[in-house]
Parts: sequence; structure tokens; C-alpha cells
Amino acid sequence: MTEKKILVKFILKNSNRFMWTLHGLGMLRLDLGDGYRLNVWNSEYKTPNVSEIHTHPWNLTSTIIVGVMRNHRYYASPSKDPIYNQQVVGCGCEVSELKGTPVQIRLFNTSLSVPTYEAGETYDLTVTQIHRADADDGTVTLMRKTGEPVDAKVFWSKETKWGDAKPCIATPAQVKYITQHSLDTWFND
Repeated sequence: MTEKKILVKFILKNSNRFMWTLHGLGMLRLDLGDGYRLNVWNSEYKTPNVSEIHTHPWNLTSTIIVGVMRNHRYYASPSKDPIYNQQVVGCGCEVSELKGTPVQIRLFNTSLSVPTYEAGETYDLTVTQIHRADADDGTVTLMRKTGEPVDAKVFWSKETKWGDAKPCIATPAQVKYITQHSLDTWFND
């Protein structure tokens, strides 16, 4: 078992000792300091009708500790691709608000070639890359954010309403359920 996996296993087994937040994208998050965050994914905790397509306010590198992550990428397109609303979103713990007014943009989804990452693999995203993360339940990622923050953006189909992924403080029961599911699924060594 790698050193990172050993450390993550320790954190998950002692998850009640830490302050976690739960995000509407189906992700339990622990800030580790120095720009590092530990994410434990569980789709049961996705907010219904959440708008999942977004950019980040900083560049990031994400390492898959255990599990499987798929990273659906989208690109602005002048063609006849579907129209989405695009709007700046303010992000932070217990904060999620749209800023300004939405603009319409056509997005091309590269779903024919979705990068898939497994334990030990790493991927990078820049602040301009539009994506939607899709992880197997129990997947744990270690993310490091870098660079100066910029405005993050969210995207949703023009046929629907924006679905907020607002974070909140996770309850002890949520933390226990999500972390135990990850331990049971991926840490059987």
C-alpha cells in the first residue's frame, strides 16, 4: 500500500476527528491546508437536479488514491451543439451564489472519449477547462489547487433551471456513512 493510501485510510478510519463539508456534487471534502483537499465521492449525496458542469477558480492537480474517476470535458462550440446557460458562481463553504446574468453558450461534450483515471493516476485542470466529474462511489481523490483564484463558472441546459451544489457542514452520520462505504469498497487490503 502506498504512503498516500495509508494516510488516507487512517483519515477515513478516524473521520470523526475532522471537520468535513458535503457538496451537492456528491462529494465529502476535507481541507488539509497548503491548497490540498481530500475528496470522498458518493452519488447518494448529489443534490437533485444539480448543475454539474463547471470550471474551477484555480488550477488543480488531482490524484486518485482509490477508485475510479471520469472527467467529462466540454468545449465552447460555434456549431449546432446544445445551448447552455453560463454564469459566474461565488464558491466557498456555505456559500454558492450566481453573479451577474447568464449568457448562452454552445458546448461540445467530448463524451466519445472520456478520460478515466484509476488509483495512482493524476490529472490536471486549468481554470478555463469546462468539465463534469463522475466518480465511482467511495472513490477518494487528493486535490491540490494552485495559482491565483479567478471567477468560477457553472453551466446548465437552457431547458432547465440552475441546480445549486452549495456546500454545507457534514453531519457526523453523513461522514461516517460515506467514509465507511469507501473503506468497505476500496480498502480491503
